[in-house]
Parts: sequence; C-alpha cells; structure tokens
Amino acid sequence: MIVFRGDIISKRKLKIIFYFFIIILIFVSDAVNLQAFCINKDKVVFYENKIHSKLSNNNQKIIYVDDTGGADYTKIQQAIDNSSKGDTIFVFNGTYYERLIINKTINLIGQDKNITIIDGRGDGEIVKITSPMVFITNFTIQNSSTDNYLIDAGIYVLSENNSIVNNNINDIIDTGIFIANSSYNNIKNNFIQRCGSGIDIWSRYKYGKIAVKNKIENNKITDTRYGIWVQESNKNNISNNYICETLWDGIQLIGARNNIICHNKISKSKYRSGIYLSRAHNNILYYNNITKNRADGITLEGSSFNIIYKNNIEKNQNGLFIYLLSLINIISCNNFIKNKNRNAFFRNSFFNRWRNNYWDDGILLKSKIFERFPKLITGRFRLIRPRINFDFYPVKIPYEI
Repeated sequence: MIVFRGDIISKRKLKIIFYFFIIILIFVSDAVNLQAFCINKDKVVFYENKIHSKLSNNNQKIIYVDDTGGADYTKIQQAIDNSSKGDTIFVFNGTYYERLIINKTINLIGQDKNITIIDGRGDGEIVKITSPMVFITNFTIQNSSTDNYLIDAGIYVLSENNSIVNNNINDIIDTGIFIANSSYNNIKNNFIQRCGSGIDIWSRYKYGKIAVKNKIENNKITDTRYGIWVQESNKNNISNNYICETLWDGIQLIGARNNIICHNKISKSKYRSGIYLSRAHNNILYYNNITKNRADGITLEGSSFNIIYKNNIEKNQNGLFIYLLSLINIISCNNFIKNKNRNAFFRNSFFNRWRNNYWDDGILLKSKIFERFPKLITGRFRLIRPRINFDFYPVKIPYEI
C-alpha cells in the first residue's frame, strides 16, 4: 500500500494536538487544586490573624477543629486533650455531638455561633469547666437531659474567672449556665431559651466556698421556668438582662446578700413575680423595668435591709408585695403604674420606709388642697394595728426610667 507523505504529516499533527490538550488539562487541574489549597490556606490564615490579634501572647498555640476534616482534629475534646495552658482552640462551622470537659485554661472559639453547634444528644451536661480562666464564645450549645439527682447544664462552671460570651444555649432540660460555688465569672451577651432555668448561681456550703462577685450582664433569657436564680451567693452583679416569658420568677434571690440587680427588663412571668427575694438581705434593686407579670412586680418574703430605688413597676397583678417579717427595707423613687390589684401591699412586716414614689392611684395628690398629703399604703398585721404605712413625700410626675 502506498502511503503519501501528507498523510504521515497529518497523523503527526493530530498526535501533537492530542498531547498538547493533555498537557493543558493537567495544568488546569493543578491550577484548580492550587487555588483550592490557597483558599483553604487563606481561610486559616485569616482566622489565625484574627485570633492572634486577641491573644496576649503570640507564642500561644492555635489548634483547629473541623468535623469534615482538613484541620488538626475532627473532635473538640481531642483538641482539648492535646492542648496546653493558654492555647486557643478554633472550631469551624459544623455540628459536634460531644460532651466536653475543659480541664485546662484555654480559649474555645466557634466560627459562627448560629452554625457552630455542640449537641449533647440528650445525655447529661454538655460542657463542664473545671479549670479557671476559660473563655468560651460563638457556639450554639443544645440538647441536654437531666438526672433526678444531678444538675445537668448546658455549661457547668466549677471554677473561677471564666468568661462565657456570645453563645446560644437552647433546649436544656435543667439549667442553661450553672455556676456552682464559683466566683468572678463573667456571663455576657448569651441568648438562652427553652431551658429549665436560664442562669443559676448556687452556693452549697458542704461542697465548698460561697460564690461571690459573678457578673451576669446583657443576656437574653426567654421561655424558661426561671430566668436567673441566685441561691446563697453574695455580691453578684446582675445587670442589663432581658428576661421574658418565664414560667416562674424572672430573677429569684434565696438566702443571698449584697447583690446588685439593675437595668434589667423583666416581663410576662406566667405564674410568679418579676423579682422575688426570699430570706435575701442587703440587696440593691434599681433602674429595673418590671412589667406585665402574672403575680407581683417585686416580692419580698422574709427579706430585710434591701433598697428598692427607681424601678418602673407597671401592669403587674400587684406592684410590690412585702410579707413574712420583711423589715427595714427602703422603697424610694419608684413608679407604681396600672398594677391591677394593688400598687403595693404588705403583711406582717414592719419598719419599711416609703419615700418619693410615684403612685398613679394617688387620687388625693391630684388636688392642690391635698397635694402635700402622704400616700397611704394598706397592709395587714395579725395582731397589731394600724394596718397602714405612709409615703410621706410622694411625687406627682413619674420618673424617667
């Protein structure tokens, strides 16, 4: 068979073109892989720079966790176990079905609090902190069950000087954040909902020292049995929290002393009070907005030497109820407005001082003839009469609170 020279050249050209395209495909594939590598590298570098800017010591290590792989670890607890004091663990978005024990001083940071999720699978407490100076931020912590004999929390704090900031805590049958015999903790900017209790600070004398000087601020708590519960713990600061639609009390103090409760918005407790004090002494309540609670705006039960100053107490069943030998409390410069049954009532309580409050039911105050007359606060004693207290200097215009 005769083969022409032109045919041989054409075949050679086709081979050259074929190999040329193969080389191009290999190059493009490598370029795509390189781009993907660069994107992941840039992502890590971005967060690394962001975290380093917040670290006090640049020698501290950053450990990365990603449940899809490609990081140092796929489990948060693995990262904790392999960390050292002062390290930062950065967790990429994902759902991590874990129960954590944080027994080292570390920073635990999520990428996005709405989609970086720690899920307890309904099996006891989710995060337990046993070391001091732990920082936790940017997580959703959810799905904890409870034991009849143990308190199982979303975050269980057993150490001091920890910061729990900017987290979502949902669907915890017992308590969202439980602070047990621990002091100087900062709980800030968390959103807690559908929990047995929002935030608890408890001191159990047989388990250790009294919890003191914890700061609870700027948290939103809704759809819980209790909002904030302080039990036999002292000198805590509870401020600027929004507490709404609790089943029982918005803020409850039992056997607690020298606490400050200020600038909170508490409303729509379904069965109890906005703020409830039982055997709680020397506490200060000021600049709180307490509205639309099913029972009392504020209740004092066997509680003495407290100061209730410049609170707006409005549209509750009763404004303020004082009973069971609550003594020598000061009630000054508050607004009592449109409370359904009574603005204030007392029973078997003595020597409480009322001064300069605004009473929307002070009918006599609207007349110039009686404008200097005191406001009568009715009450009940079992054996002793008269059954009235006086606000000797009521004001005619409500305070701006």
